[in-house]
Amino acid sequence: MSGTALPAGTRITLAFSTRTGIVAVTSGTRYQEADTLLTAAGFRRREDGTSTLGTADPDAARRALTALTRLAADQDITLTASSRVWLGDTATRITAALPGEWHTRIEVYALPVWQQDLDGCLWDAGDLIAAVRSERIPFGSVLTDARGTQLLVVDKPGTDGELLVGALAPGGLDGPFAGDPAAPPSLTVPADPALAAQAITTALLPAYQQAVYQRRVQEVGDRLGHALSAEIARVLVRGSWPPDDGTGIGAVILGGLEHAHHEALWDDFRSFLQHGPHLLDHLDTVAARLRPTEQPAVNALREALQHGLRVNSQWLDTVRRMRENDGTLAGTTYAQAAAQRTADARPALAAWLEHGPALVDLAHRHPPAAGRPATPRALPPTPPADPPAKRRGTAP
Repeated sequence: MSGTALPAGTRITLAFSTRTGIVAVTSGTRYQEADTLLTAAGFRRREDGTSTLGTADPDAARRALTALTRLAADQDITLTASSRVWLGDTATRITAALPGEWHTRIEVYALPVWQQDLDGCLWDAGDLIAAVRSERIPFGSVLTDARGTQLLVVDKPGTDGELLVGALAPGGLDGPFAGDPAAPPSLTVPADPALAAQAITTALLPAYQQAVYQRRVQEVGDRLGHALSAEIARVLVRGSWPPDDGTGIGAVILGGLEHAHHEALWDDFRSFLQHGPHLLDHLDTVAARLRPTEQPAVNALREALQHGLRVNSQWLDTVRRMRENDGTLAGTTYAQAAAQRTADARPALAAWLEHGPALVDLAHRHPPAAGRPATPRALPPTPPADPPAKRRGTAP
């Protein structure tokens, strides 16, 4: 983040909300003092880090703003009024027009370091990540749907009528994400909620879904390649291991290598457990396009997935109980339990190692069609209020 883009001192920014009145956001190193001033002036503190002042009583609101102006001047805190509609209102109206069920939350980045946290969370190589790195953005709104898709919307710096919107990294995928050239590109959209929702629906969401699919295929392929190489190395090591010299040292070393192999193999296999359901479900939708010789591999992988998921569930329960019993369970050590887990999963592991390359190949050859994007919904006359949310950053 460029230091020249940061405003000097601590700031209180006021914006008007048609639903809650005046919304105040504090930023800067003395943001906590600024929050105290807002409370003293009559603003109500909210869980998302903002403060609000009702305008139903104009005289009371005027007195509160006058008091805030005086208190801010006394404490050398800059007070500004935004020319934009409050972002929370705009974001709520955008989600009301998106297909599916969405909700919004405001995140306040009072300190630059909180904003810098976004660098590792954004899945973007475009204007949004560039703005986060070079401009001061004191707050944003996160839009989340029922499937876990998360989008970040911020007021575009230097403009009054535009927003920046991009994808946040989805859970369950390996990073890094920021700067990824294959990331779904962020958009500059009008602040008009209907137009913004249209752009998100027709451009960003289809690109996001395609990017997630490709990342899943890539991760499964990478982990499978690593596991196949490790399996070959394991066979070579065991085949060339010197005979026991009577000290038992060789057996101890070989046992340690076996344990390390079990752990690495299981870690790679978990990628299949994580992403396999999505890839196999997609291949089921294109089953008519598969060759007759390809379907048996898909069936075998489906059985391997179900077997592996059962073993994983049992393993997670074993690990939980071992943690509760100081690392052992009925005299069994962690290494012994891991070896038993791998043995229990051996049929699934073998099927994955054998048919996994076919899965990766089929997934590459039959990607999801972009399809016709869903039609955004009409905007309701009165959108619901934002649910409370917490800041991304944590106060020091």
